[in-house]
Amino acid sequence: MMDIRGLSQFVCRFADDTEIFWNEVARTKLDPVLKRKNFTDSIVQWSPHGSYLATFHNQGIILWGGNSWNKVIRFQHPGVKLIEFSPREKYLVTYSPQFQLDDNTDDPQCILVWDVRTGKKVKGFSGPSHRVDSSNTNISWLQWSYDDRFLARIGEKSILVYQTPDMSLVDLKSNLIQGVKDFCWSPTNHYIACWVPESGNQAARVLVLDIPSGKEKRQQNFFNVADCKLHWQSNGDFLCVQVECQVKTKKSTYLDVFRIREKEIPDEVIQLKDISVIQFAWEPKGTKFAILTDAQRPDVSFYHIDGKKLEHLKTLEKKAVSKLSWSPQGQFIVLGGFKQFNGVLEFFNTQEMETMSIQEHFMATDVDWDPTGRFVATYVCHWKTQIENGYNIWTFQGRLIHHIMKEKFFQFIWRPRPPPLLSAEKIKEIKTKLPSYSKRYKNEDRHKAMEEAEKQKKKRKELRNEFNAIINPRKKEWQEQKEQRKALRGGVESDNEDDYEEREEFVEEEIEVKEEVIPVA
Repeated sequence: MMDIRGLSQFVCRFADDTEIFWNEVARTKLDPVLKRKNFTDSIVQWSPHGSYLATFHNQGIILWGGNSWNKVIRFQHPGVKLIEFSPREKYLVTYSPQFQLDDNTDDPQCILVWDVRTGKKVKGFSGPSHRVDSSNTNISWLQWSYDDRFLARIGEKSILVYQTPDMSLVDLKSNLIQGVKDFCWSPTNHYIACWVPESGNQAARVLVLDIPSGKEKRQQNFFNVADCKLHWQSNGDFLCVQVECQVKTKKSTYLDVFRIREKEIPDEVIQLKDISVIQFAWEPKGTKFAILTDAQRPDVSFYHIDGKKLEHLKTLEKKAVSKLSWSPQGQFIVLGGFKQFNGVLEFFNTQEMETMSIQEHFMATDVDWDPTGRFVATYVCHWKTQIENGYNIWTFQGRLIHHIMKEKFFQFIWRPRPPPLLSAEKIKEIKTKLPSYSKRYKNEDRHKAMEEAEKQKKKRKELRNEFNAIINPRKKEWQEQKEQRKALRGGVESDNEDDYEEREEFVEEEIEVKEEVIPVA
């Protein structure tokens, strides 16, 4: 994380091995900075700022860190399957399904909240009432506010909010919302968006609540709701409510976009008749969003919030796409064709609305961007398919940099980076001077590539010298034995490979004879 070159790191899990690498573009072969066998019993997971690497074990979780990747702390929780760090890495939530059905109500052990620095248990919760899908990668039913100040979960009657560090329950009786189906925090404010399904003659509702006051900032009603999803934009400026409605056999999707920063939180609705949206994705740090519609050959549509107007930018029709993956810096997106599309990748620029490159990573199952948005990795996970396991690293434009094959390849995860310490004005100033910085860094990359080429040349020369040191004495010995070979062959010179006469002989062999009478006309 302190690398002066600004390189990104990533971790790989394959077979029984765990390795961490620098993403060095100039090098043809990457050497691991960490290589350990049986480092974890199942998977590994980074903390949100990349300060810790968590390993999973039968008896709990271990956090590793520092330049030498030493053990930092251990959390004892048998059978843990899922973990969730708080956004600022102060707390860790661990979930063990083995306590879900028969937990101690006085001292719950299914879900535990830990203080990362001290290792002390802060709070325990009983498990969720629903069955947890084994494919889940996060604890979605228990969520942190952006600054670690609050922890919220859905209780039997309403949303329960706890305040750190003492985990005391926040009094929300002024606005007790019954029957909440799902909720999510704003990424930048103490706002909770939640939705309540229809009940009797009462319409389904979406609400935005202020925490800790519980004051209702906005409410919107919907009818004939089959499902509802809540999507916050990364800056917390917008909230999109994706509503799937069904009237008899007809299905429609509504995208209701709320402008959170404006007075009374106005909204604008997009209606998609007879269309289901299988993925909605906001542009990070931007005002665009993309949707992927459900079809055998899906369409990808892009929209933009321009001032007070929501406008449609472009629709890419009948694409081989099953997943949308935005760059963390916005503007660029990978349209990934996984599963039935066998790894087709389209690298798309949403500013120019043009395709930069179309590539293929055969049988690819997943895609992951590095935090800078300069590189993106695709990989074939052994848990999803047992052939072609390994990973590729591409530039954001779709140029292949590394192609690595590994048997039983399980995980590829870029190491996250902490938020920048620079002010927004300083970042803006750097962006205006980016061409000059870019020229300098390109020169540094070129010099690094030349150094790497020189190292490879030197290594090849050393190997050649080692080979010659072995072969030259044998050649000398072979020359000294020339007369002996000639004598053994009755005086015939046999060393010259060109001193031979070539003769071709043709041999005809009769395989079958068949007599046939041909009538004469």
